[in-house]
Amino acid sequence: MPSGEAAAIEQLRADNRALAAQLSTLRTDYRSIAARGRLQGSGAVDPTRFDVEQRLAAGGGRAGRLTTPHGTVFTPAFVPASGGVQADALGWLGAQAVVADAFVLDASAGADVVSAAGGLGAFTGWSETTVSNPGAALAAQTDGAHVDDDGIDFRSPVDGAAGRITPESAVHTAHLLGVDVAFVLTPPLIPAPSSAVARQAVDRSLVWARRGLAEHNWVTAQRRDGLSLWAVVTGGASEDHRRRAARELQALHDEDVLAGGLGFGGYRIAGIDHAAAELALLGAAIDELDDTRPRYLPGVAEAADVFAAFEAGIDLFDGGEPARAAARGVLLTSAGRIDVTQPAFRADVRPVDPDAAPANRGPARAYLHHLFVAGDPLAVTLATAQNERFLVTLVSGIREAVVEGRYSEYKAEVLGRTSAGTPDRVSPRT
Repeated sequence: MPSGEAAAIEQLRADNRALAAQLSTLRTDYRSIAARGRLQGSGAVDPTRFDVEQRLAAGGGRAGRLTTPHGTVFTPAFVPASGGVQADALGWLGAQAVVADAFVLDASAGADVVSAAGGLGAFTGWSETTVSNPGAALAAQTDGAHVDDDGIDFRSPVDGAAGRITPESAVHTAHLLGVDVAFVLTPPLIPAPSSAVARQAVDRSLVWARRGLAEHNWVTAQRRDGLSLWAVVTGGASEDHRRRAARELQALHDEDVLAGGLGFGGYRIAGIDHAAAELALLGAAIDELDDTRPRYLPGVAEAADVFAAFEAGIDLFDGGEPARAAARGVLLTSAGRIDVTQPAFRADVRPVDPDAAPANRGPARAYLHHLFVAGDPLAVTLATAQNERFLVTLVSGIREAVVEGRYSEYKAEVLGRTSAGTPDRVSPRT
């Protein structure tokens, strides 16, 4: 094809995308008005409730409870991924909620199939609170995903087929999955963006948040189901961008509720990889948000980051590091990280975490070493469960320490023990 024709076709595609974005904006305005009226008439409100029970004497840390249609999550809490551990093992982990990647789930199982099964909980055999992330996998696909004002073009991770996700379609998928909490779609994160690119990404994420919220109100008015939609604060490495993003999302929430909409049930703060070293960025966002709603931080991997984020005001955590570390035979323990694939563990019959409570110590290290050496897939399953358990227990211990008035002692004890381990992070984070 001559270069002139190719350029003309590409220009036509760009024009069509721009037109689609304009039409989406018009539809957002219409659906906002129509849905808010119906919701206001029915008295509908966001189906989740968050109550702060106790606060630290200094800082933003608090112990609370998040009530959802499927149960109560006592916060702070770590939310493990639903894909790496069987539902019947989640009780052993102490999990109160699970998170699923809606993008991957829809591409593999199909959101319609999950819906027919009765929602994500019934589909996986989990009866408590469920959370879905609309595009965790997309964050790792920035090279293969085209982003424009209307949405994201991508290749399916299952069969390579072309697909497209928009703020509206992400909301529809979340409703089909039947989860308790879902997040609005945001553009994929770009490593170290320029200020101009970061500003454009914030602008786009705010437009998408408005579109997603309007669609959520519309679908809820039709379905009457129990989904809570949470906003996502972006902004890259700029405190100013993060403050603006959080401030405008808060204003959007207030405007929507005042007009009869559901508003956002909480806030997810994206792009904070290492909270202990990025407290200024985290604080810039939290300072602009309503103190009565929960805040969610993805991507945590280290105990120091958990404590720093909690003290800044984070209530819920998740992260893919437990599964990534487990795939390499690395186990998170009370005394730090150990690589159980090393020959030194061949005859080590101590439990994985001998310093943990008896019910949480895990199998013999030598057994896991044997499974990894033998190439048994059970090795990664057991290692993932052990790592998820470590973070679930760590964060639930924070809550217990706050309630009992011994937070400082607990923090010092945990960091003193885990500092002996060598951090072994792997990027990108989810």
